[in-house]
Amino acid sequence: LGYGKVFDDLLRGQIDTVAERIERDIKKGRRRLQHLKVRTQWLDNALEDTFAKHRDPIIDLYEATFRGAFRNVGPVVKAERPDAVRGGIYAGKAANRLEQILCTATKRQVLRGLSEIPSDASTEEVLAAACDAFDARHISRVKTIAKTESMGAANAGAYAAYSLGNVSLLEWAATKDGRGRSHHAEAHGQIRAVGTPFEVGKSRLLYPHDPDGDVAETVCCRCGVVPSDE
Repeated sequence: LGYGKVFDDLLRGQIDTVAERIERDIKKGRRRLQHLKVRTQWLDNALEDTFAKHRDPIIDLYEATFRGAFRNVGPVVKAERPDAVRGGIYAGKAANRLEQILCTATKRQVLRGLSEIPSDASTEEVLAAACDAFDARHISRVKTIAKTESMGAANAGAYAAYSLGNVSLLEWAATKDGRGRSHHAEAHGQIRAVGTPFEVGKSRLLYPHDPDGDVAETVCCRCGVVPSDE
């Protein structure tokens, strides 16, 4: 399975779970619409439960991409033994970050949809409003995140190879097409010793998509790092 397929399954699972929770609770009289809007723990639970069901295949993808990048870069920099421990640690942290990003974005969309319908709306209208929150723009953003997450895992695998190989200096390489963040364009050309973070905006990142970095500087990043001879 590729990133697109796994992320698409996750998004569809979120839609189905949110709709199921709304329909169940309204039919059983547990919550009126106002409570659905204000007391949002039901939504947090629905999104977290859905992510948990898809967590293993997401972690498998991260680890496979990490290992593939290590295998490609390792022989070039004389880092001959794949670092399985680092791959597992990266995958776990990246999955946690991804859950935060996707669940927060989806929750915002669903609550926005519910806020726009009257309090006397029918169950069908409530369901429609919640599911309409998964509009084309949101789906497109999720697909973009899926593409850039694969780049993130590849960057992590390459960085592991650099840190275990004969590379001493790394250079930040931004995608210079005018569509990236200004902070990332400004970081272009920064050179750091392996193990020393780059300064990207207000964040300190060992490499693009560093899961320990600020989400605002890592999600949908298209940068890379390359060895430097300086």
